[in-house]
Amino acid sequence: MTTVFLSGSITITRLNNVILARLQNIIDKQFAIVVGDANGADKALQKHLTTLQYPHVTVFCAGNVCRNNLGNWPVKHISVDANITGRAFYTQKDKAMAQLADYGFVLWDGKSPGSFNNVLAFLKQRKKALVYFAPDSAFYPVSSVDDARTLLDKCDPAAVAEIDKKIKLTATLQTLDGMAQNTLSFAAPSPDERKQRYYQATRNHNYRASLRLEGLSLPDDIAALPLPTTAQGMATLIQQTKDRYAQQA
Repeated sequence: MTTVFLSGSITITRLNNVILARLQNIIDKQFAIVVGDANGADKALQKHLTTLQYPHVTVFCAGNVCRNNLGNWPVKHISVDANITGRAFYTQKDKAMAQLADYGFVLWDGKSPGSFNNVLAFLKQRKKALVYFAPDSAFYPVSSVDDARTLLDKCDPAAVAEIDKKIKLTATLQTLDGMAQNTLSFAAPSPDERKQRYYQATRNHNYRASLRLEGLSLPDDIAALPLPTTAQGMATLIQQTKDRYAQQA
């Protein structure tokens, strides 16, 4: 069963029609839902799911205390080291939910670092998140680091600077940039690239075949160069190679 991680900013306490419509899509598909126990968006989401008596919900809590479980759903307690306090304490359950879920559904006020950190957690795992950006009252899909930056560009620079301080935003984006570059390096070639490789291999084969018919081999200095892209250019290269061997004879 597909699992969706619902999360959001503590300042978002009500679900408008835009949010409810998207949430209904998840419910209609009977997806499994994991949600935190915080006040704000977590509690508002729980309240709506309770009203609908939606059964496929698991509430994640950090440590032994669960702050909100309005639907009396199953609870997953995430063990946290006793030395961890503050924001880092609750981040542990968010990491666990992001790891478990297939998709993220994030209600973000454009300021809270925790909610945006959940978006980044999905990108680190090459997963997608759908982000409700409260200032625009609109949803934005985030499936790449470029999408994340586009969302940040909509925010107050002072808010972004504060987020950077709290969750090491700049460093995380740089890490994601590196992941994206590695993905591109190993990506399958495009149709145009495959076509060019085929033509290059064909030209290479024809060139060598022509030389073999003459009892000749490929000179090292020519082997290091790209082959011509036209039939005329190939014919010229073949003739030049033959002429070179004739001069050496």
